[in-house]
Amino acid sequence: MIQIILRKSLGYEGHNLDKLEKALEIMERVVNSELFQNKILYYEFHYRKKLFGGAIDFPYTSSQVLEIIENAVNYPGNTAPHTIDLYLELLHGKNSRLANNGQHREKEIYIDKAQFEQMTSKQIANYLFHEWLHKLGFQHARYNLPFNKRNQSVPYAVGYFIEELADRVKPSSPAEKSN
Repeated sequence: MIQIILRKSLGYEGHNLDKLEKALEIMERVVNSELFQNKILYYEFHYRKKLFGGAIDFPYTSSQVLEIIENAVNYPGNTAPHTIDLYLELLHGKNSRLANNGQHREKEIYIDKAQFEQMTSKQIANYLFHEWLHKLGFQHARYNLPFNKRNQSVPYAVGYFIEELADRVKPSSPAEKSN
């Protein structure tokens, strides 16, 4: 079982903190589901290639992607395998959307407050998981590619899986259902 641990949450309070906690519950519930594991195992991810051969992105197999997610070995902020340690900061101001979310060797994940307040908990779960996958070293093209290939990269596809499965993977205990 993968456990999500919120190590730092700067700028979240009141309704925004409640929304964040709901998003984290969605992430943990979905990532531990058989549906999520099967989505990854049977998905063909897109990896960018150089014009004259070779790879820009390391072409992991689907089972390797799942193993990397479960072990989270490359993430500098993780305390142990089977954990997702999150260091989050809600930013204010007109330039906050330009924060370096996808920096591989940094622990923090930033989100603009105005953007956060417009998102549902499912969308926040998607966003956070997408950005956390960058922390593990998964990348994607900066701009969309022909045939929508960017959305088939590990960060985009797996983030979409989280959002898509949020309503399908139900809480397992009565205590979880009341939250």
